[in-house]
Amino acid sequence: MNVNLSGTPYMFSYVNALTAIGCDDMVLLSNGSSILGGCSAFCADKNVTSSVENCRFNVCCQQDIMIDSRTDPSLVKAELIDLSGKALRKKLFPCSYAFIQEKTFLNESEFSYPLYYLDNSTALVNDNWASATRPPIVRLDWFFGSENCSRAKNSTTYACRDDKSVCVDSYYGNGITGYTCSCVQGYEGNPYLPGGCQKFNTIHASSIAKVECLDQCGEVLIPFPFGVGPNCYLEPSFEIVCNTTTNPAKPFLRLLNTEIVELNSSKIVVNYMNIAFNLLQYVRLSSWNY
Repeated sequence: MNVNLSGTPYMFSYVNALTAIGCDDMVLLSNGSSILGGCSAFCADKNVTSSVENCRFNVCCQQDIMIDSRTDPSLVKAELIDLSGKALRKKLFPCSYAFIQEKTFLNESEFSYPLYYLDNSTALVNDNWASATRPPIVRLDWFFGSENCSRAKNSTTYACRDDKSVCVDSYYGNGITGYTCSCVQGYEGNPYLPGGCQKFNTIHASSIAKVECLDQCGEVLIPFPFGVGPNCYLEPSFEIVCNTTTNPAKPFLRLLNTEIVELNSSKIVVNYMNIAFNLLQYVRLSSWNY
C-alpha cells in the first residue's frame, strides 16, 4: 500500500491508524526507507466470533499513524505480510486486508466486519463496506501554502480575509509548514470570508460560503475556501463536486476523487480507502475503492 498526498494541501491526521484484519498476518508501516512500526493479527480457531467488533480482540490489529520528525504526514507506505508459513500451520482464513481509518476518542475504531470477508477474496470490495456499523473513514488535516503566518501576511494570496480573523501557524513532520485561520476569541464563523467572523449569539449569522455559492451539499456544510462551482473555491485544491443523483446529495473532493463525510475549518473527513489485499500463496493486490 502506498498513499501519497504530496503536492496537495492535505495530510494524514495523527488520529488515523493502519488497521489489519486477518489471521497470522503482519502489517508494517514505513517511511519508504525504514520501518516505523507495525502489528500482528492472530486467531486460535475459526470460532472466534461472527464479526470483528474492534481491535481489542484477535483477528485485528492497529498501528497508529506516526507524525514526527522521521515521518512525512502526506505519505503512508505499508506492507501486509502472511505469517502462516513462518508459523508452520495452515492459515485459518485465506484472505487478509489492511487499510487506514480514523480512530474514535476512545482510541478504538467503530466498525464491525463480518468474517466472511476473510473467506472470500471479493466480498469486501463488492459489499462496499455496507455491512460495517460505521464504514472506515480517514481524517485529513488541511492548510495553506508552505509559508508561516509572518510571511503569508505579506502575500497577495493571504487567506485570512476577515478583520476579526487570526493566522495560526501549522507545523507537521518532515519540515512541512503552512497556516490556517480562525476567528479571534469571542467571535465565530468563517475567517476566510470578509465579514465571516461574528460575535457569539449574533442574530443574523453570515454565510459560510461565497455570495451566490452553495453552502451545503446533502448533509455536509461547504465553507469557503471550499466551494461548489466556478469562482466558489479559493483554488482548485478546494473544489467540491456535489453529486445530486443520490439521496441525499453527496459532496466529493475533486482533487482526490473521494466522498466527503465531514468538513470544517480544520479538518476534512473522507471515504478514502486504499486497501491492501493479501491472499493465499502470497499473491498481493492493491486497489482504490472510493
